[in-house]
Amino acid sequence: MTQAQVWTHAAAELVRCFRTHPSLAEFSSFPTDLVPQKVTARALPPLDLLATDQALRSGTVSTLLDAVLALACDAHWLEHYRDSGIGDHFMDRFGCFCLVGDQGGFASDQLRVWLVYMPPHLHYPWHHHPAEELYLVLAGQAEFLRAGQAKRWLSSGDTAFHASNQPHAMTTGADSVLCLVFWRNQFESGPQLTDGNDIS
Repeated sequence: MTQAQVWTHAAAELVRCFRTHPSLAEFSSFPTDLVPQKVTARALPPLDLLATDQALRSGTVSTLLDAVLALACDAHWLEHYRDSGIGDHFMDRFGCFCLVGDQGGFASDQLRVWLVYMPPHLHYPWHHHPAEELYLVLAGQAEFLRAGQAKRWLSSGDTAFHASNQPHAMTTGADSVLCLVFWRNQFESGPQLTDGNDIS
């Protein structure tokens, strides 16, 4: 398939996911204003980790997972926290690319969609953003931490909702995790690391 066909196939699988997953359908309707846009591929170290991570595919049968993984080599991998002082250990292992939004295969004013990948034994520090957010775990598992709520281990098919500016974090154990991340409303500001005094 051409690059455009790979992205179009992924969008079709997202449509199907919105129709069949109650939490996602409750969070947002599928965007009605998708416009295809060219993606300039950009590879970063997490892509190599994902490419060799056989555990994510073990025992998992999902057309959405397959469609998203097919985007990885053509995607523009992002470095949201490069200038935050978070350190190379995190930056070289935390993977993220956009499906809908800036640098993604589609533009939309209604929704943003990213893929997030974390290998085993990685902590995604506390952070926040104005946009409301829903995580959908595609494969693997991770511990999700949200200010004001109990910790939860989530695995394939599970979701986690984050309210506007609600601090949250995530940690993997022996398994890696692959998630789709959806944002609605207030896209102007990206994620920011949360000061420890603001977490309760």
